[in-house]
Amino acid sequence: MKRNLHWLLLVALLVALAFDAIVWSAAAQMPGSGIHLYRSARREAPLTYFYMLAGRPLRALPPLRDYGDAYAQHALSGVADEITMKPELAMEIAHGSGSAGKLATLQWMHYAPPLLFVAWLVAYLRRPKAVHLVARRR
Repeated sequence: MKRNLHWLLLVALLVALAFDAIVWSAAAQMPGSGIHLYRSARREAPLTYFYMLAGRPLRALPPLRDYGDAYAQHALSGVADEITMKPELAMEIAHGSGSAGKLATLQWMHYAPPLLFVAWLVAYLRRPKAVHLVARRR
């Protein structure tokens, strides 16, 4: 297990990064509050802004676009009106304490890629190395 831990962490990192990129990119495209989220992320939240930019190419695939749109709409529907009324607080509202399950999951997954990257780096550096008892012939 320890031998393959860095591979498992790499897969988890890529899945978490793709999830965040797809959903935050879809949130930036939401009618009404999407432009406020995008502008606020550009000013205040570099990680969220990175997710929004990284998700643009992924939105070219219709299944990913549909999933992201549905998830973002469901997660941010409770706070979309508040974001529209207070556009200068869009990131604080989106990252604030959410009572909805999908919004809480979105907030929890926001910091998963950087943490998984650190865990992957540690696992990669500490992976067992191959041991050669006999010199190789050339």
